[in-house]
Amino acid sequence: MNPHLSNRKRVVLDELNQIELLVIQGKLSQARTVLAAQMDNYTHAPASAKAELDYYQAIIQHAELEYEKALKKALSSFEYYRSTSDNKKIGRLQKLIARIQMDMGNLSEAEQTYHDCLATWRRIDDRTGIFECQNRLAQIKFILGDYDASADYLLKAIESFKSSARDDLNADITLKRYYGNLARIYILTGNWGEAEKLLRECVEHNRQNRVTDSLIRNLLSLGYLGIRLRDQRLCEDCFAEVKSLLDSTQLPREEGILYEYLGEYYTEFNKFDLALQAFQRALMISRKMPSNNTLLSQTLRRRAELYLATARYDLAYKDALEAHKAAQKVGESVEVAASLKVLALASLAYSPANDNTDYFSEAERAFSLLGEKYEVARMHLAFSSIEIEEDDLAKLEWCRNHLRDARKLFNELEAGYYIAVSDLIEAELDYRNSEFDRAFNAIAAAEKYFEESGNEDDINAVHGLRRKIESAMLEIATSDANEYNLVRSIIEPGEYTKLRQADLNYTLQFLAERIFADTAFIGLLDFAQKDFTPLAHYEFSLEKLEDLKGVISYTGIKPGNLKPYYITSPYQSSNGSAEIFDAFGDAGSIILIPMDLGSQKSAIVFLQRNRNSARSGFFSNTDLNLSIAFADILAFRAIEEEKLNLEKDNFRLRTQLEDRCAFPNIVTGNKSMLKMLEKVIQVKDSPISILIQGETGSGKDLLAKTIHYNSVRKDKRFISVNCAALPETLLESELFGYKKGAFTGADRDRAGLFEEADGGTFFLDEIGEMPLSIQAKLLRVLEDQEVVRLGDTRGRKVDVRLLSATNSDLKEMMDGGRFRQDLYYRLSAMQLRIPPLRERKDDIPLLINHFLEKYDSSVSIDPEVQQIFMNFSWPGNVRELDNEIKKMILLSGDRRKITRELLSRKFFKDSENRREIDLPEIENFGREFTLYDYISMFEKKYIKEALSKNRWVKKHAANALGIPESTLRLKIKEYDISKE
Repeated sequence: MNPHLSNRKRVVLDELNQIELLVIQGKLSQARTVLAAQMDNYTHAPASAKAELDYYQAIIQHAELEYEKALKKALSSFEYYRSTSDNKKIGRLQKLIARIQMDMGNLSEAEQTYHDCLATWRRIDDRTGIFECQNRLAQIKFILGDYDASADYLLKAIESFKSSARDDLNADITLKRYYGNLARIYILTGNWGEAEKLLRECVEHNRQNRVTDSLIRNLLSLGYLGIRLRDQRLCEDCFAEVKSLLDSTQLPREEGILYEYLGEYYTEFNKFDLALQAFQRALMISRKMPSNNTLLSQTLRRRAELYLATARYDLAYKDALEAHKAAQKVGESVEVAASLKVLALASLAYSPANDNTDYFSEAERAFSLLGEKYEVARMHLAFSSIEIEEDDLAKLEWCRNHLRDARKLFNELEAGYYIAVSDLIEAELDYRNSEFDRAFNAIAAAEKYFEESGNEDDINAVHGLRRKIESAMLEIATSDANEYNLVRSIIEPGEYTKLRQADLNYTLQFLAERIFADTAFIGLLDFAQKDFTPLAHYEFSLEKLEDLKGVISYTGIKPGNLKPYYITSPYQSSNGSAEIFDAFGDAGSIILIPMDLGSQKSAIVFLQRNRNSARSGFFSNTDLNLSIAFADILAFRAIEEEKLNLEKDNFRLRTQLEDRCAFPNIVTGNKSMLKMLEKVIQVKDSPISILIQGETGSGKDLLAKTIHYNSVRKDKRFISVNCAALPETLLESELFGYKKGAFTGADRDRAGLFEEADGGTFFLDEIGEMPLSIQAKLLRVLEDQEVVRLGDTRGRKVDVRLLSATNSDLKEMMDGGRFRQDLYYRLSAMQLRIPPLRERKDDIPLLINHFLEKYDSSVSIDPEVQQIFMNFSWPGNVRELDNEIKKMILLSGDRRKITRELLSRKFFKDSENRREIDLPEIENFGREFTLYDYISMFEKKYIKEALSKNRWVKKHAANALGIPESTLRLKIKEYDISKE
């Protein structure tokens, strides 16, 4: 400071010296206030004072991005000090001027000014200034893409600076700035491990010392490195912290960089809407800055890449062209090359008529001058994956060359993700050239990496390509292009004759050994009966037969869709490959070949090669072709005999069922029953839902079977489920099935009973006991004819005729909210009521004779017993009569006659056999109690005594009371009876 200044002027200069610190801290408004407060003190000051004011005003204007004004003030101040001996002030001005020139994009001028500044700092041995100049020169070389020169400047500065940074906090802060810049260079040269280590050290140091601007820049660099490492957590953590720090400081350039990086991050991970929003924000900030700025060109180029990824080629071209011009203006060679790459790719789908530039050649030339491995590798990768004509072999080779160069660079960078992407592109190129076996080898490497990293989009890309290759191989194998269509061309005449005469086991083994299959099987599939009968097998455990049936179901093999299936990896898709490989966990690839045999029957050939096979884990193209050509031989013989045996068995079973449930076997002469059966005849073939109502034991299940086995669905399955017999969770999984992993113990996918009943009839007994949650799913089956397994999202179509039965009052349950109204109307499109046995006593003699004939026709019944049976109320209905006859037959012994002495006490109503129960005293007749109240009190007391006598076992208590168990349960609930 000038010794001739007065004390007042010294105080003023001390105030001005605060401005630089306030600017560093981002407190621009406070800095502007301090400057304005001192302006009056220099109204008539000498030139030195004006120069001082111009310097501080330039600092503020530079921070406010008013570069032209800032440069003018800085040059004005420099004009005064350059003729003085105040080298400290000269150096500071040169540094400020160079920084402004740099931010304006005048890199060559900035480089020269920094060299002059470096000479000034050396004259006064100002090490901090020297090192800062070297850092800025490194930055300029960095922008120009000369990373080796940039690293040299930084390393020299760091090495000479370390000795003076031991005890000086500010010097240590400066040193960390240099390390942060060095890390940035390491990111671009591919030394990612060292870059991450340096950046984490700098971040921690800057947090502890609250150096906000450096902390923000280091976090941005670390987040940018996270994009290249594809470390989403690192990116999100860094960018979130930067956003928080920027809320309390004013660093517009860093804010623009943040949104530029966020846009690139979102683009990399296919979050395109968020990426576009981030780029818009970055562009809004960058356009407020001077026209010559790197942020503008970088953001435009990255947004152009986003437009490429979303197939908006015209917008990509427009952005890339503007980015290219902006990059040329500031001399940023990496961005020049990167924008040319985007222009090349966009021009494949969009290019103005007046633009005939060969952007591919321009981009290749520009990238050849760069040392930035990552961007060069990305260029090669992008060019290797362009669409080419099927027969353009020259272009295919051009793509392969670019892919080879990309893989070499990514291997040097140890960039596992992009190596996997290279494998995927190589598989695509092999696929285009019909080199399917090579394609599978390449795709397997990519698949392994992507499955470990867990990125769904990449996994889906692998699976999509795998499916394309599988389909292409099948198309060739089933066409005239199959080289093995004439199997005799590969088999000796004698061997061929032996195959024609040999049994299926020999023939199947012959094929398995030829294609190196570890497992082989052939079976006969009856689509109508859903039967699958083994015909021959090789190294195949018949315990896996159910799993194989599931595989056939997943693949969708059915009449009209008998296409072969070739699957090489488990993945979620419509062809069910994930479920298939769950069933055969050791499989590496599987071939399924269905062959139509007519009459809704098909022979199914199953071939499997294991994952750990001595050969590759997948069948080759040649193996597939031979298998499909050979399948005709496997289906040539022995099928008719198996078909006949199955048809005989099926006929015998169907005959038994039809005879058991035919109308003549419904024993009745009752008018009400006969009238109800007339309705059954009218609707038996209709798909209409029927609700069967009747008391327990009245024959609801027999009527349901009668409807099925006399309908057009009699050849399909009849499945019956008692809703009251299963708990809610088990009932849901039994009805609708479940997906693997849906709950503990679900170790594989399982079809539900509705799927098993496809084409047939489903009978739901005790429908009133079905929980509300399952009622909703049942409604979907009725409305959409579709079943969704537990834990699954994909529906499966079923054709099921639904019958239901209940002994409850469903309308009363609807009113109480225990049964869905919409389901009730769906179930009861038609209602059939079976009268209780007490209402059709004319059927009792017929039923007695029927049961005696059924169980033992040698036993007779005493007329007195028959009369007792006629007078009895039969609360258990026909089932109770059936059980009573069976019991009486056993008790009749050698007498072979059912007499009165054999009957149980329930048939007699003598007073000595009745229990005395105290009735409530009638003390308030006609006042407080109605007749209903007295009856209720009596009924409640009677039920409680019956429960107590039978140890609260409801079934036994109901028998003692002579009422159905379901009625007892309703009474217990109505009277709120509980065990005391």
